Amino acid sequence: MSSNHEHKIPILSFYSGGGFMDMGFEQAGFEIVWTNEYDKDFVKLHAAGITSWRESQGNGIKAEIFNTKSITDVSSKEILAEAFPDGKPENFGMIGGPPCQDFSMNGSLKGFDGDRGKLTTLYFDKILELKPTFFVMENVTGLTKRKETKEFLQTLLKRVEKEYFVDHEKLNALEFGVPQFRERIFFVGIKKTKLDEKIFSKSPFGKWFPFPLTKISMQQQNTIGQSKPVWKKFDKAKRFTS
Repeated sequence: MSSNHEHKIPILSFYSGGGFMDMGFEQAGFEIVWTNEYDKDFVKLHAAGITSWRESQGNGIKAEIFNTKSITDVSSKEILAEAFPDGKPENFGMIGGPPCQDFSMNGSLKGFDGDRGKLTTLYFDKILELKPTFFVMENVTGLTKRKETKEFLQTLLKRVEKEYFVDHEKLNALEFGVPQFRERIFFVGIKKTKLDEKIFSKSPFGKWFPFPLTKISMQQQNTIGQSKPVWKKFDKAKRFTS
């Protein structure tokens, strides 16, 4: 946690792994106040890797996984007590990339029935229990490719959409300067009480969150003189079309 008094929005990190999503949020000015990782090897990797990275950034705060129990055994009450001993703040975020093996096209394909697949359902349950100001979830695109998993995902999202505006996008690391073809789908949700609903009525194809543009899209915009993003077509009725 931060040792100074600079106000930063606190973040709860689920399925923290090596801490790479945490790194991005720290770079963006947020503060990771709680982490959870059950795999002992990743716990060690997180502590060594994030601590070393912070030192390279001039930050001497040692990294550690705050809770190493299986997330299935951690209640929302326990999470809030560990993360916010002085009381739940008005604004905080949740981030996480639940295990993907049951959704990966090269994995078990057990979907939400698999032990790992069930952890995605649990993540959405925690959103509704903890009620963060916003959340981000990352997973493999296989989550939306198979009919049965896509349909179950839609039922989960409908529950969350009663309280949150939710948007999603597929992003590929290769299109952002990383020499690796790694396509992932990201979901972003923000509490409906925190946003002006007018911005959604003006958004083309139901898209509203400013996901980062690829280098190709940015070059296209510079070429044709556009100032607005070129959104992918989004069919709100069917979801997940590209």
